[in-house]
Amino acid sequence: MISFIIFALATVLSLALSTVVRRYAPVMGAVVPPQPDRWHNSATPTMGGIAIVVATFLAFAVATTQIQILATVITWGSVLSAAFAMFFVGVLDDRLKLSPLAKLVASLIVGAFLVFVLTQNNAVGLPAGYILISIVWFAGVCHAFNLLDNMDGLAAGVALIAAAFFLWLQWGLLDQGLILLLLSLAGALLGFLYWNRSRAKLFMGDCGSLFIGAIFGGISLIPVLDAGTTFSIQPIFAVLILVVPIFDTGFVLVLRRLAGR
Repeated sequence: MISFIIFALATVLSLALSTVVRRYAPVMGAVVPPQPDRWHNSATPTMGGIAIVVATFLAFAVATTQIQILATVITWGSVLSAAFAMFFVGVLDDRLKLSPLAKLVASLIVGAFLVFVLTQNNAVGLPAGYILISIVWFAGVCHAFNLLDNMDGLAAGVALIAAAFFLWLQWGLLDQGLILLLLSLAGALLGFLYWNRSRAKLFMGDCGSLFIGAIFGGISLIPVLDAGTTFSIQPIFAVLILVVPIFDTGFVLVLRRLAGR
């Protein structure tokens, strides 16, 4: 019952907050004009990621008052901190237009912090290559959702489906804090999709896509890092769940390389 309440609360909060962001975004100059490589044909407010982030956090905060999850605060707290860090990187990009290299470096730094925290309780030291792959994976998932956000409802829709499958396949493997975080995010995405469905009246911006990518990047790493070098099927689940943004990123990289960009 509490799971449904948290999901519903996040949905309502996101729907309401998206309405506010959509109204005031033009005042802040947060508007995306029509562009040749985009699908919209009129100026559209952006930075709807603010609504997603705030709704996710508020619903999660309410959940923590009902369920005791302080015992695993290092795990869910580090993922949430990494997601907030990427959110602020996204805000800077939405407002100041950071270079792709700057965003990549920022995501690698945040990923290194996250992996460092998550591996502190690992009794067996992990090989350097293992840790490096984990950091690159985190950054890759962040930018996969960032690149996926190029059509109405695409990034938010794929993220909502991914959250549903993570909850289904890893319900008994993730601690309650991460389950509640995924439920809160899923509700926030559903509420945002009301405004982001075709024809979109609000875009999430980089602040939203990088936040979403950071949560999935962090959560997908936890079962893998906990297992250490022991074989686990969890990495296969993570890749299959995130196959759409991962394939899209690889496809875009190849196309840009062939175009000399």
